[in-house]
Amino acid sequence: MKTVQFPNLGYVITEFSVEDIQPILDDIAQIDSSTPTIDHSHVGNIVHEYRLRDSSLDCLGELLGPLVNAYAKDNHYTVQNRPIGLTNAWVNLQQSGEYFSAHTHKGVFSFALWITVPFTQADELEWRESRGKSGGESANFTFHYTDALGRITPYCIPVDSSYERTCIVFPGEMMHSVTPYFSTDERRITVSGNIEYLDTPGADFR
Repeated sequence: MKTVQFPNLGYVITEFSVEDIQPILDDIAQIDSSTPTIDHSHVGNIVHEYRLRDSSLDCLGELLGPLVNAYAKDNHYTVQNRPIGLTNAWVNLQQSGEYFSAHTHKGVFSFALWITVPFTQADELEWRESRGKSGGESANFTFHYTDALGRITPYCIPVDSSYERTCIVFPGEMMHSVTPYFSTDERRITVSGNIEYLDTPGADFR
């Protein structure tokens, strides 16, 4: 007797060093009232979102290229024989209670890079339990996919301080959401963006 699993798509995950992402950290440190903003309020309620400079895009493009190649190879994911690269990226300065509902991107691939996560999952659990609540419904990055029985199935990544400088890459059409955190008033800083065929217009959230 043997068990046969249906194949499905996942994500690629890696951790960068501080040196790897220093241009991005420098860019984020320089954000002020003159920094161009971006608005994804149609899928969430995050107030402070900013576009990254070209120097950050260049840095991210070099870091993400190997992850995209690994994803295509390991998941047998077909990518057209066309130029592909990072077309846009932004930083979210997320506050307690802010979230992104389930959404997709227009990119061939998308990514999430956690810069600063000012809490642990234990902090979040303590906050919930102090209010008589249980479960792990907060502070997650969650994928939503259809399983072999046609059910919408969540896959939760329990993001906390241990995920700082961690990056995931996944197909842009993969449904995902970001649940809020509550245990601290400090900001969670993340970077996201889209990798697209370079002969198509720039993309954003659907």
